Amino acid sequence: MLPITAVDIPRSMWICVALWLTMYTISYLQNNATNKDHFNIPFISNIHTLIGLILAVRSICTDQNDFDDNAITPEMTLIFWSTGYFAADFIDCVVRKDKIFIGHAIVGMSLIRSVSISPFYELKAGSYGFVVEFSNIWFNYWKKTKTKRDFRNFLLSFFLVRIVYTPIFLRWMNGDGRIGDEKGNILGNRLALIGSLSFYLLNSVWFYKGCQMYLNYDENKVKKKES
Repeated sequence: MLPITAVDIPRSMWICVALWLTMYTISYLQNNATNKDHFNIPFISNIHTLIGLILAVRSICTDQNDFDDNAITPEMTLIFWSTGYFAADFIDCVVRKDKIFIGHAIVGMSLIRSVSISPFYELKAGSYGFVVEFSNIWFNYWKKTKTKRDFRNFLLSFFLVRIVYTPIFLRWMNGDGRIGDEKGNILGNRLALIGSLSFYLLNSVWFYKGCQMYLNYDENKVKKKES
């Protein structure tokens, strides 16, 4: 098993970070002059989400009761993949001076750190937690169509994976989940606890605002604004 508490950082993590920072740099040089929001586009978001979901599913397929980090897809692969993305995302938010999403990026990095240490690492908290990113696919699709129907579909997916699934996942990670004699203990880990609560609070606020937007959704007005 990978020594996840070791001080030295594996080469594969630097590769993922370098990959995402390179992607951000290219995007910045090509698009920043005309579009400050160049990195936050459906194509880039979907790359992170779809590949991340594939890595998560393959890692989850490994038997929880017989943890083997060398089987199928190592759990740390997904963690490195997301670390690189959130590092680039954080830089992008700082450049755009987007305070809300700077906070989002910090929360994301704190959760990534939490799932990289025992016992959350062995419980595959990173892979099970990445399921919440599924709503991004629907959000990105809505960004292209701007229809009320697709916004409703996004809002429904957001509710299911971020509002309903998240507390179920956190409860499991706080003691119901077990790998051998290891049990999760979010309440006993300050970083995991603060990160999890911040994540859920942030998503609850976004869901509330999303519901307000849906109730007052004017499809023609939205499409005209984007044209």
